[in-house]
Amino acid sequence: MGTSFFGWESASSSYIEEAAAPKGSLSELLIPAGYVQIGRPDTGSFDAVCFDLNDQRRNRECRIVRVDHEQILCNWRVRVSAELWPSFVKLAEYVLSRPEPHVVYEHPDV
Repeated sequence: MGTSFFGWESASSSYIEEAAAPKGSLSELLIPAGYVQIGRPDTGSFDAVCFDLNDQRRNRECRIVRVDHEQILCNWRVRVSAELWPSFVKLAEYVLSRPEPHVVYEHPDV
């Protein structure tokens, strides 16, 4: 399984609005629980790929986790379903170690 990261730009976008935790969004519960969504699985799943701010490590690195969106929508609770990478540095090392590095990001206007 891969990950599709949100494309962030300096201008306002739908992802900035999502990260601002509007009522009814996943971020409404994720942010107060210490998770900042940066993407989602590239399988089409609506699970949230997030920085886990509750588990900051050396150099302020945070692990990157997948959060079950159905638990948020159905039970109003945050449940981490997997740790994807122990830090952003490990994610970057993983991508760069691939024979053909490939990063997928979603452009906010598409």
